[in-house]
Amino acid sequence: MDLEIINSKMREKFRKSRENMTGIFFYKARKRERPRKLDDLSRLIEHRGDFCITAEDKKIFLQAFINKAQVGNSKVFYKTGKESPITSIVIDGQVTNLDEINQAISAAPGNGDPGHCILKLIERRGHDAFRLIKGTYTMLVYNDKEIYAAKDAIGHKPLYILDTDDHVLISSELKVFKESKEKPFILAPGTVYHGKGDSSEVVTFSSIEKLEKRSNDAPSLDSIKKNLFQLLDRAVENSIQENPRFSALLSGGIDSSIVCALATRYTDQLDAYTVYFKGSEDFNHAKLLAKEHEGAINHHLHEITLDDLLDVLPDVIYHLETFDAALIRSALPMYLVCSKIQEKKEILLTGEGADELFGGYSYLKQLKNLNSELVEMLKIEHATGLQRVDRIPYAFGIEARA
Repeated sequence: MDLEIINSKMREKFRKSRENMTGIFFYKARKRERPRKLDDLSRLIEHRGDFCITAEDKKIFLQAFINKAQVGNSKVFYKTGKESPITSIVIDGQVTNLDEINQAISAAPGNGDPGHCILKLIERRGHDAFRLIKGTYTMLVYNDKEIYAAKDAIGHKPLYILDTDDHVLISSELKVFKESKEKPFILAPGTVYHGKGDSSEVVTFSSIEKLEKRSNDAPSLDSIKKNLFQLLDRAVENSIQENPRFSALLSGGIDSSIVCALATRYTDQLDAYTVYFKGSEDFNHAKLLAKEHEGAINHHLHEITLDDLLDVLPDVIYHLETFDAALIRSALPMYLVCSKIQEKKEILLTGEGADELFGGYSYLKQLKNLNSELVEMLKIEHATGLQRVDRIPYAFGIEARA
């Protein structure tokens, strides 16, 4: 089979906001030929990447904007030539168990091409393939007859879908739906949208519902601490493997402090960034953490004011695509700290989810059904904290990993 990567080029131009992530735009007409000027819509998310990969025919238009850290993840090709059916895969994020996938498709260990491996796995297992795939991702797979759009179990990356009798439109951002009369839905974590012909379904392949079930055979505290450390350490290592161009946010909270401490195990010197209001308690905690790892952490401190927050408010709302007050409030300092990063980095480590996992918010101490509340918070994290983590750092050309 002759696989030909098509129409891939570096986009070298200055942009006012130098965003740099992977963007997915996919349109499939169902009853007639697709509109000709879909590239006008797709360009609304071209800020998401430096490399553009395009595939199109009479009914299909796919455009992916790929960031530098994810260049090897995505493939768009024709099976035998430009007049033959299109096969494509676009991954926003990272897949962390490629060796396990290689074993499942009987490929040699160490095969480093996620796109080809996952296509082979889906060819064998259909949407059940996503039960095996681990990582922090959204992905789109199209093989002429079928569409798969999937999101990892927690929901680290955004994906929106509009499915009508006339067409299917899938995108990383809401901006492309501005002319649609119908309302798109956000793909839920741990689910895969599967479209075939004129029919479609959303199938759940992973769920956090099991967290609601409490075990009577709880492990010892020492065992819990050991396992938790290993999981956190592995997550940090997976986030920075094979990419030396990374830095970290350090707010002084438990999330970012743990991430920074673990990251020092994998670099000689970690650039960590903190913005703070004068008199902030978290600021003092951040300084203590940096002092504890003196020599291993290069701590960049930047004081901010209320006027600074008000100045960037319109930009934050634009990038978040929401007017949710709580989400905007938490995104403002994150936007400012990302704007202070002096050297171009491809990966930014940031802490997220400790309060949701371990009941860090003060109001939780009064609840009798604490476990149920924590599960509910985790279920919506993809549309709250993780939406902030996805959108804000990318406004400055950096892929965040939480």
